[in-house]
Amino acid sequence: MLAVSAVSLLAFTAGLVSPTAPAGATAIQAPSPAPLITTWSSSQGSSAIVAMGRPNQPNNTFWQLFTRSATGSTAWKLATPPGVADNGGLVATSDAASGLTAGVVPSQLLTFSPLATSANGGRSWSSAVLPGGLENVPDALTSGPAGTLLALVRRGGGTVLAARGSAGHWRAIASLRGLAGSAAGRACDLTRLTAVAGTSATPVVAGSCTAGGKVGVFIRRGGTWHVDGPSLSGAAAARPTTVLRWESGLSGTAGLVASARGESLSLFALRRQSSSAPWSVSNALHPAGRVISTGINADGSIVVVTAGTGARREAWVMSAAPQWTPLPPLPPRTVAVSVGSTIGFDGAGDAALAVSGKHFTSYGLTPAGTAWVRQATVTVPLQYGSST
Repeated sequence: MLAVSAVSLLAFTAGLVSPTAPAGATAIQAPSPAPLITTWSSSQGSSAIVAMGRPNQPNNTFWQLFTRSATGSTAWKLATPPGVADNGGLVATSDAASGLTAGVVPSQLLTFSPLATSANGGRSWSSAVLPGGLENVPDALTSGPAGTLLALVRRGGGTVLAARGSAGHWRAIASLRGLAGSAAGRACDLTRLTAVAGTSATPVVAGSCTAGGKVGVFIRRGGTWHVDGPSLSGAAAARPTTVLRWESGLSGTAGLVASARGESLSLFALRRQSSSAPWSVSNALHPAGRVISTGINADGSIVVVTAGTGARREAWVMSAAPQWTPLPPLPPRTVAVSVGSTIGFDGAGDAALAVSGKHFTSYGLTPAGTAWVRQATVTVPLQYGSST
């Protein structure tokens, strides 16, 4: 998974000022977090969160959740939890044990986040409340075995809560203040929390660092937080970083990290098969435009969509290789790309997702993998003016 829904489409390169910069010094800026538009896939199927309606009008922007089964069908179905104003944004997580959980990012006067859980892919939902407002980042919510949930909320500048199930007792297990003041946090000059992963027993927290090349990923073992991210090399070794996406699962760990200096942005995909294995760091991707969506899958594959000048949209996929693979030119109004749940990128099951007002259209790759063809359009019954 920006303070309001339209903000997620703003320029990606705006930074965060380190609160520890001395008076009179030039502020060091870390890249901004990822936008809320996102996709993910697993053995259960594919999911996507997109902004629909009128993105230039926050009260008429409606975030929607779509799902597609893993049975080989190309059909995407609307699965947005009903009855909650989600103009501020939507984040979600899925797990074979705990099903699908969605959380609403607060907007207007809302100070907490409604939660909804579904055991049948979004056909029906049960409601709960998170005691705090979710941060506006894609990985503010994660689920794990035995129905455990982790949530990154805005309390105290950034706090991680844990519970067993969405209706369980939530307790704080980490905060920006505590992590930034620890030896692990000081090592990278941690300035913001941007993602949670893992489980309540072994939580993982990621964020933005202004110390050159340090990837801010922290894991708690034995009651103590430890640095778990690698250091970037080359030109990125002197630049601040932000963890955009992070996924810990049975097939290992994968992440997407941004490194920036001024207007120069580089993206790196990270992968590791186990906690004892070395990190694999991709070659740098230097997008020509701003990042408008990301996707990270249980198999470790990552997809990035950018918007350049005019209507030009581009997408790249990173699977097991160190090189980013460009996808064919995207259809008009594409806002996200979903990579199929097969291990490694082969084009099967991939979809370009386009949005125009109330219309959500999916496109699939041709057998040759050189062009996109329209599959279907879903019209969402948006109620303009209902949030004012």
